[in-house]
Amino acid sequence: MTSSDGTTHIVRRIRCLIYIRRHGVKPGDLGGWIENDDNLYQNGTDAWVAGEAIVFDKAKVTSDALVCGNAQVYHHAEVCGSAIVTDDAKVFGVTYEVSGSKYASISCPTINGCAIVSDRAKIYGRNEVCSFARVFGDAELSGNAKVSGFARVFDHAKVSDFAKIYENAEVYGHASIKGSCSVHGSARVYGNAEIRGAANVDGGTVCDNVILMDKCHVTNNAALREGVIMADESVVESGLVAGSVTMLHRAVIKTAGDVIGNARLILDAAIDGWGTVDGDNLVIRDNIYVEGKFPKN
Repeated sequence: MTSSDGTTHIVRRIRCLIYIRRHGVKPGDLGGWIENDDNLYQNGTDAWVAGEAIVFDKAKVTSDALVCGNAQVYHHAEVCGSAIVTDDAKVFGVTYEVSGSKYASISCPTINGCAIVSDRAKIYGRNEVCSFARVFGDAELSGNAKVSGFARVFDHAKVSDFAKIYENAEVYGHASIKGSCSVHGSARVYGNAEIRGAANVDGGTVCDNVILMDKCHVTNNAALREGVIMADESVVESGLVAGSVTMLHRAVIKTAGDVIGNARLILDAAIDGWGTVDGDNLVIRDNIYVEGKFPKN
């Protein structure tokens, strides 16, 4: 068996010696493959490696965890709690060369709680997938990303750096979440949406080609679609924002209506009301505050 760093490892198939009722395994049943006894810790626990799954290098499967299907767990990764890694998923650590040092830094993922990693998902770096979270499809987690609660990351979504996905949030499609941003509540992020910096999405929908960056904030039932760009400390609290709308500095939208077109909100501009603001090249800037009942198209 060859790991991601090119090192060759010899693995052997295991056979169960005791009943593991949690996973439906009885004495004499063949299991998956491990490199050494340290890969599977069974001292009073129900940990198991099944099917054609492979656990090798310094990876560990402990507690009541299960690694099965064609999954691979290696290079200091840990699967514990009641977590499941299955299908063609890969969970592995990453070694980084430290400049000016003879030592390397190893980042190791942890799959814990009742989390499930499945399909062709890849988890690498110093990530954590825990609680009842799920990562599946062709999703990738790298860096120090964390997925917890009942959150789900799937399709071709990528979560990296120090990003956090938690509570009931869902990230999917080709969405990219990176930096130190947070996606939580009942947020839905999908399409080609990109969230980076220290952006905070607490509920609402972010999709299509929307870009959120810096310390911007999306909350409540807000929906951002098409080519919206939010930066700096801008805020959307409610309503639909779509088209090529750009929000910069401390711009705020707190409306139950729609802001569409090519509108630009910059500095301390604010919109509060309902109806539709069709912003074909509309610019609202500085300390202007627009409120009330906007005409509907």
